[in-house]
Amino acid sequence: MHRLELAYRPGTQDEMAIREVLFQNEYKLPERFEPDDRIVDIGAHIGTFAIACLERRAKWLACYEPVKENFEYLDRNLRRGWRRWSTTNGADSIDDPPRIRIHNRAVWRNDEPSGFRDIVLAGPANTAMAWMLLEEDQTTPHEPGITDRPLEQVVTIPFDKVIFDATEGWKHRIRLVKIDAEGSEWLMLEGSQTLGHIDQLVMEVHLRAHHLCGKFAGSLENLEAKLAQAGFYVRVLPHPLCDDLKQVRCKRIQRPKKYTMAHEPEQEEVAIKKDGLIVTVQHGEPTDGSTSPVSI
Repeated sequence: MHRLELAYRPGTQDEMAIREVLFQNEYKLPERFEPDDRIVDIGAHIGTFAIACLERRAKWLACYEPVKENFEYLDRNLRRGWRRWSTTNGADSIDDPPRIRIHNRAVWRNDEPSGFRDIVLAGPANTAMAWMLLEEDQTTPHEPGITDRPLEQVVTIPFDKVIFDATEGWKHRIRLVKIDAEGSEWLMLEGSQTLGHIDQLVMEVHLRAHHLCGKFAGSLENLEAKLAQAGFYVRVLPHPLCDDLKQVRCKRIQRPKKYTMAHEPEQEEVAIKKDGLIVTVQHGEPTDGSTSPVSI
């Protein structure tokens, strides 16, 4: 068996993500995924959720991470583990490689085409937190009035475009979508026409963001109703560490007869294939950080 070594930044939220997602199975993933399951990871951070899926034999995965430095760690960690996830029964030869796509993109609202926006970085230790900067009023979905923290420009992509791409133009269903987007989840889901192509959805909902993001009248109940109307059984659970967060888990109980977008988006052609991964934006290797063996 090929050893998995994970790159991370000591003393940061990277350590929390490794502990909670990889070892404590925060998202309650099944013991094993089926070969045709498709998984979308929105807010991929350094790759802990993606790795947890790949360790469970997931074979198709699309990851979206807007923060440049996090994306570099995501790229590095998935590249390191690719051979481990491409063999069966400890074989030395690659006989069952997964299809992994990673995108340095911020998944965003559906009424706005892909473009450039600024995100606010929370700080050196809070590597899992970055917020989209809204319009000219200098507020963010998570915390209004942030103007004194570092900014980073990102490329956005509409949520429905992400789902369209993952289904390859409605040819496939998506087994699981995970969203951890620091408040942007409200605008991602608002007006979405693609929820019917998703069988399971797990996400963190940031309650302090609702008054700025989306038109759910500031109501978690309205969000639940929207998801239920899309055919999901919805469970809302308290977050173990924060009262302003909720864990929302949705499982499909009914498929709509027809659930497609009014206008299919154009396919994005920019891609680099390298070491078994398809990467839409490739930055350099991480410069600061340690590597630690991870035994799973």
